[in-house]
Amino acid sequence: MLAIGPHTRIYLFPGHTDMRKSFDGLRSIVEQSPIERLPQCGHLFGFSNKRRNMAKFLYWDGSGFWVSGKRLQQGTFWWPSPPQTGDTVEVFPEQLTALLSGISVVVDQTQRRNWQRIRPAA
Repeated sequence: MLAIGPHTRIYLFPGHTDMRKSFDGLRSIVEQSPIERLPQCGHLFGFSNKRRNMAKFLYWDGSGFWVSGKRLQQGTFWWPSPPQTGDTVEVFPEQLTALLSGISVVVDQTQRRNWQRIRPAA
């Protein structure tokens, strides 16, 4: 069972990731990122494909890695665009829930919670 605790931070990797990557490929992306976190730190790391209709998440539960994913039948996920610095975007658990439910999450510098329903593509 995947259990995300209250101290778990959620990082989204902006832009797109090759969804053929699994445990080792996603772990490598986290290790080479500028956030300076080990994949085994217990945080959740999110990735999206180029069309933004698929998302994968990497999580370490203390004994091994979990990779979970979701593919939308229609519409797209809100996903952060790549910033100039290449940093990840940290979101709150409720923002992740909204994102996975098809609601756009606007993340700004002050980390205000802004929501906007995404309309599925016809």
